[in-house]
Amino acid sequence: MQALSSYSQDLRWQDCEDPESIAEQRPGALILLRNPQELEFWQQRLPLLQEQGIACQLLSPQQALGIEPSLGQDIAWLSALHFPQGESINPRLWTHLLRMQAQHLGTHIHTGVPIQRISTQPLGVQTAQQLHLHDAIVLCTGAHQQLSSQALGLQLPLMTNWGYSVTAPVRDALQAPRGSVMDWAQQATITRMGQRVRITAGLELDSTASTPHHTATLQRMYRLLNDWFPGGAHLSSPQVQVWRGVRGHLPDGLPAVGASGHPGVWLNLAHGSHGASLAAGCARALADMLAGRPTAIDMQAFSPLRF
Repeated sequence: MQALSSYSQDLRWQDCEDPESIAEQRPGALILLRNPQELEFWQQRLPLLQEQGIACQLLSPQQALGIEPSLGQDIAWLSALHFPQGESINPRLWTHLLRMQAQHLGTHIHTGVPIQRISTQPLGVQTAQQLHLHDAIVLCTGAHQQLSSQALGLQLPLMTNWGYSVTAPVRDALQAPRGSVMDWAQQATITRMGQRVRITAGLELDSTASTPHHTATLQRMYRLLNDWFPGGAHLSSPQVQVWRGVRGHLPDGLPAVGASGHPGVWLNLAHGSHGASLAAGCARALADMLAGRPTAIDMQAFSPLRF
């Protein structure tokens, strides 16, 4: 996973000339540790991370304040783990940039078109109007398995959960985060995205798209944002956006990227909460596979056929 993440990071801004996207890129990430148990957990794993070539360092609160000077003073915490090569981006803006680049290169994008089934003989996708024939099909269906299970008989042990994000305008730039900060105990991440601040947290196992938002989870997220960066975000603004999305995970935590076992049909799914982190690497590896080229990194561990 680390190899794929590092490879993806190297590709993420390749040939990017969009000044707005580059301006919203923020280097560095902090994991804030509140108690001795969390500190001991990371102290045991720090040598393993460093052996893998991951730059990371345990910092005192005073050292961490040098990186994120707006951190709240009313929360008791012991230490912070700093990843100087970590990165936070605006995934929505980055995705729009990718779309524009793809269309400029001649890609035709059809949205809002329901696909009824995947045909393997002949190879194509069936819509209400017709069967569209293709040389190759890549299923990027996230946590949804209907197309892959019904037409292809693939039964990946995909588990789903739902998470939240709240995005608000910056209220005071001096009080807002500079990069990305994670509260390890609460499993919440606060990220600066240009003139916005986003917090992601929450875990729901049995929700559906129609399930009402969990008020207690959202209130906890608002409190965390105010505790860590008081006055940094304008939470009463009409521009505050609340989002809940579903994520698909496989038991080993790795995505399914590669051949499906059916000629011409490929999979790129089950990225869990690492979608933006792994997207560029997975896409490039799949492009190499489809073209019959060797991949830059070993992708065998991510084969959908491992189950």
